[in-house]
Amino acid sequence: MRIRAVFLSLLAITMLAATAVPLVAEPFDEPEVSEDPWAGFDDARDDADRTEAVRGYAGEGAQVEVPAFTHRGSGGLALLDPVPDEAWFRYYLRLDEWDASSSGKLPGLAGLYGSSGRGCIPSAEGNPGWSARTLFEATGTQGAGEGQVRLGTYLYHLGQEGTCGDFILWDPGVVEQDRWYCVEGRVAMNTPGSDDGRVDAWIDGTQVLAWPGVGFRRDGEEIGVRQFWMNVYFGGSVVNASDLETSIDDLKVSTEGRLGCLDPFTDDNQSVHEGELEELYARSILLGCDDQLACPAANLTRAQMAAFLSRALNLPAGPDAFGDDDGTWAEANINALAAAGITSGCGNGSFCPSESVTRAQMAAFLRRAFDLPLGEDIFSDDDGSWAEVDINALAAAGITVGCTATDFCPEDLVTRAQMASFLRRALGIPAGGGTPLSAGPGDIIGEQVPASFDDFDEPLPSVD
Repeated sequence: MRIRAVFLSLLAITMLAATAVPLVAEPFDEPEVSEDPWAGFDDARDDADRTEAVRGYAGEGAQVEVPAFTHRGSGGLALLDPVPDEAWFRYYLRLDEWDASSSGKLPGLAGLYGSSGRGCIPSAEGNPGWSARTLFEATGTQGAGEGQVRLGTYLYHLGQEGTCGDFILWDPGVVEQDRWYCVEGRVAMNTPGSDDGRVDAWIDGTQVLAWPGVGFRRDGEEIGVRQFWMNVYFGGSVVNASDLETSIDDLKVSTEGRLGCLDPFTDDNQSVHEGELEELYARSILLGCDDQLACPAANLTRAQMAAFLSRALNLPAGPDAFGDDDGTWAEANINALAAAGITSGCGNGSFCPSESVTRAQMAAFLRRAFDLPLGEDIFSDDDGSWAEVDINALAAAGITVGCTATDFCPEDLVTRAQMASFLRRALGIPAGGGTPLSAGPGDIIGEQVPASFDDFDEPLPSVD
């Protein structure tokens, strides 16, 4: 990946004026020109050389690379002051290029006071410490499908089974690549000498970890949630044979309770297609029509259709195909569609990018884009239509059920919201999402499994 010397400052620690509650907040939207953008963070090292600004979930984000045959992508520590007994975090995570052959660590909370709580050094009297970083398993393992990754918590605590931390997998905790996920976590310290602490996690608002009965500190140990650890680290003592790239955005740490997930659009809350619009946004297929606007009721243009499909299919660039799209925002998308054989334009060497898309045209675009097989005649109002074959193919694939029980309405225009639903079905993305769970203090969500690496962390400087 191209490395940018100028990076965004990370984890700016601010104060809420009204409540004086310490926060860590980094939206990654304010680039800071600096030779060492990590200078304000403990153990920043050369992390800036492995980080660059990219399009994030909301505005800009930070892409971190773990180069092949190395371990570290980033590892800066942001101090919480004063140190709380309970803290929550939220960040957005996208695995961009992630063919990991083993496990490793992603950002999370920690209480590092000396050398313990990491690197197979458990907490000990006189050397207390703990950490609860997010864990990633090897790609395609632990119940994850091809290209998918199972997440969890890598937990150093008083009751851990060995010298290295415990692997506690989230349930459900499988994420896909090239999709943004809202990752939330919580650590509540125990009463000194009692095992009444807990660790919790959520993905996209669904609780995936509820782990009570945790001990972090002994009688007389005055330790708490001291840091947010911006860790992107592979392994273990093993290394990966290829680069690993992940993007992170909109990081916050709070002592006031769950931060929750952002609503990407403010104008789709009454739409029956809201879930589809947000899902396509999370996959960077639909980017909105303006800041936090999806324009769900607006008619879809041919240029927008080209953008949707080229992003959804990750189409390669193509040569200039049409004369009427020169200089338009979607010219590259249109050329990609033409090169892939998905469009031949609207005639006379033109694409007509500003024209609205009819349902018949939508059917033709999708049948070609997804190479759908032919289907039986389903609807009565498309007989003899130029797109009848395309419409029947969409119906056979379960992408459409028509506009009524018997009709398809081929000449009606397609809205942006409707297109989100058509495209979601064409891509085979399941409808809906997880239902948030309510895990009480005694409930348990998660699964402890044997550690899959011998833990190895680069030694940190003193954190006293």
